[in-house]
Amino acid sequence: MNSFEVPSTPARVERARTGWPTGPVPWMMRAEGGRAWVWDPTAGLLRVPGLHKKDPAKYLVDESLSIDGRSVEFREWTGPAGTDPRVVDLITGETRAVPELRRERISNFPVGDGRRVLAHNHRYGDPLTGQFRLERDGDEVPLPIDGWLSADGGRRLQFSPAKTEMALTVGGMASEQRRRLLVARVDDGEILHSFDGFGITTTSTWSPDGRRLLVFYLPFDEDVQAPQVLDLDTGVRTPLSYLFRGWRLFSVAGWIDDHRLLVASISRDGRIVVSAADTLTGKHHDLVDLPLLVRTDDFHGVHMASDVVRADPMSLLLREP
Repeated sequence: MNSFEVPSTPARVERARTGWPTGPVPWMMRAEGGRAWVWDPTAGLLRVPGLHKKDPAKYLVDESLSIDGRSVEFREWTGPAGTDPRVVDLITGETRAVPELRRERISNFPVGDGRRVLAHNHRYGDPLTGQFRLERDGDEVPLPIDGWLSADGGRRLQFSPAKTEMALTVGGMASEQRRRLLVARVDDGEILHSFDGFGITTTSTWSPDGRRLLVFYLPFDEDVQAPQVLDLDTGVRTPLSYLFRGWRLFSVAGWIDDHRLLVASISRDGRIVVSAADTLTGKHHDLVDLPLLVRTDDFHGVHMASDVVRADPMSLLLREP
């Protein structure tokens, strides 16, 4: 990973313009009604065309921004039949339907190298369980993972930096089907770690060293708003509430490096500040100062493209023209 030097003062942006980025983006901000903005290190904050006006027929979820920072997925209401998933290519501007994502309630998670994990949640009325398979070059192999893939807290299934392990939250819709966090090997689905009452959170849950996860914990406690760091080797969890004392609204996007997190908050003067929060010192280093483009209640947080940030953390800053 490239070194990351925080600036002495944040880049102050006074307005966003509508347009396509010049390359993969490190993070996206989303709001109610399917609205999205992306950060281009050469152009600043951009409204995504087609996703910049409030539209009740469209919505974005926590998984919307791809980990490679090249596309945004949204759902569009199509009437009684439900919603159709669509993907906007941020580089070309092309919008396309994704029919395979509608097949039998199957979600697919690309690993790379011709592999992807398929998660099949049974429909309501059936046993609330799930099936997982690894697809490699067209062949599918069942994985011994049991449970309903939960959508709580962020991108639902996330791969370790080395792409050898995956973290996911499973459970059921019923209260007796308690959620648990699983860490499994990608190639054969062997469960390496299981933690009752935990779930992965944010769009970049794995630390770059691959040994810690950003998680939430149930039953909820006084730290419910802030994620916690779970050490996979020891099982010890560390609440991060000390990073946000006195904050009224914040969003944690994920890991910048082994100790710093990308976070966003609404400041007292009504602006959005994107910062690097140091988990060792508790200090925040402001990176970008943005206007509040939506009502506070409509602000749904900032989400990170982990592959982009790991390859070039300096993409979080505004480059000199």
